[in-house]
Amino acid sequence: NSYENFTGLTQYISCSLPTSNLEKEIEICNGDSIVLDAENPNSSYLWSNGSTNSSITVNKSGVYEVEITNSCGSEKFETEVSFQHPPQNINIQIESLTCASYSLIPENYNKKNTYLWQDYNTDSAFTATKTGWYKLKTSNTCGEKTDSVYIEIVDYSDVLLPNIITPNDDEKNDKFVIDERLQNASISIYNRYGKLVYQNPRYLNDWDSGNLNSGHYFYQITLECGDYFKGWVEVRK
Repeated sequence: NSYENFTGLTQYISCSLPTSNLEKEIEICNGDSIVLDAENPNSSYLWSNGSTNSSITVNKSGVYEVEITNSCGSEKFETEVSFQHPPQNINIQIESLTCASYSLIPENYNKKNTYLWQDYNTDSAFTATKTGWYKLKTSNTCGEKTDSVYIEIVDYSDVLLPNIITPNDDEKNDKFVIDERLQNASISIYNRYGKLVYQNPRYLNDWDSGNLNSGHYFYQITLECGDYFKGWVEVRK
């Protein structure tokens, strides 16, 4: 008997699990919708919302998961969809740092938004040190809002204050009259022993020493922005 040997040929076919092109995070503007497509050849699908289609239409924020199954096995994929609003009104808030500088801060700050000032500064806060208009624009993928404020920096470097008053009813130098730039400031006046003898939170040039005796008195004038002036004034009757 004769025998013939036959060698069989085996073809190896690789097996690949499902893949996905879905983004991990997706941001979209309110009023729109987005299609999440998990298409894979020869596969079945099960989404977290119960759909068995290869794609779903999404119109609200949330985490969406899909399980894709083919002959090699199953894989799960998820994507977070976030529906965004246009920026809220920013309304620049003004806070004095000194009488010569102000901090400008946007109300309703949102770290996801971008900010742009008139000089192209991209910080959310801005320090104003010059008189003029300051403008801020905030934006995101869904829109933008702007606001502007006018800042006046008052120069107090040349303020002169009187060091003597003569309250004798001759209508000449009867009252402690200060520079008009300091009007409505707070004033406190002390005698030489440090005792408070007069105080006014909004001074209007009306202190004439009252029934105090002649002598030297010490004052502190405090501006709304926090800066202050100290000195002395002689009352001569």
